[in-house]
Amino acid sequence: MPSLKAPAKLAIIDCNTDKKKTGVYTRLPIEVYKNRAEKHSKERRIDFSVFKPETEKRMPDLKSFDAFIISDSSYTPTQEFMEKEELGKMLPEFISKLVDSGKPSLCICFGMEAVAATFGVYPVSNEEHGTGRIFHFGYSTILLEMNARKDWLFSDYKDRTKAIFAHRYILLQAPEGSEVLAKTYMLPVAAFRKGNAYCVQWQPDLDLKHLLESAEEHKKSDLMPSYGYEPSLNPFSIISRYKPEHDEQNAQALDLFFRKLTQ
Repeated sequence: MPSLKAPAKLAIIDCNTDKKKTGVYTRLPIEVYKNRAEKHSKERRIDFSVFKPETEKRMPDLKSFDAFIISDSSYTPTQEFMEKEELGKMLPEFISKLVDSGKPSLCICFGMEAVAATFGVYPVSNEEHGTGRIFHFGYSTILLEMNARKDWLFSDYKDRTKAIFAHRYILLQAPEGSEVLAKTYMLPVAAFRKGNAYCVQWQPDLDLKHLLESAEEHKKSDLMPSYGYEPSLNPFSIISRYKPEHDEQNAQALDLFFRKLTQ
């Protein structure tokens, strides 16, 4: 029997851009969102609206939606980007109002860094941080903080859950007034919450197939080091540590976010 509840209205802010601007092609895996949402649709359907602010020159109306997702991007929200690029100039006002509204949002990788940048904390490159690599691609273990166990997005997470990371920049601290929820062995901040905005450095909307595609794109880009080799982009390195259950573990943040919307 179909649910009598009105559909939950979800706005996805697609921050992806074309290859000409960043040297890397990325796309919004909308089919992953829809497939994951379908799992919870018996209780309440989720209606998706996708916004591309860089080309459409607009952000969604906060009053018209129940929840929001700010996607990943091949952009990096450095201070220069936030001050000079069109998308960077549009995000802070929207993010500030979103956090103030209390409406739930999931901010993924670039989205996480954009929230931090809005409140004065900018990401640094892996090279600057001294991790010994330019890219971080692959499945890493999430280490939840104790306070995350009481949080609705992470309360059902198991210890040592695996998640997909595909990024060049990291946060060394969370913005003031936020709560750090997770880290990894390499990252001091892998997830934080600012108000009801949940920000994760990993990418719950990817799976092994999408991760390998993204690694190939980065290998072809001008972002590669001059010596032409970056271990974490090696598909054999990625696959060698992969187990089928890792994709389901990685998607938990998306599943639990959708479950909350359909209740």
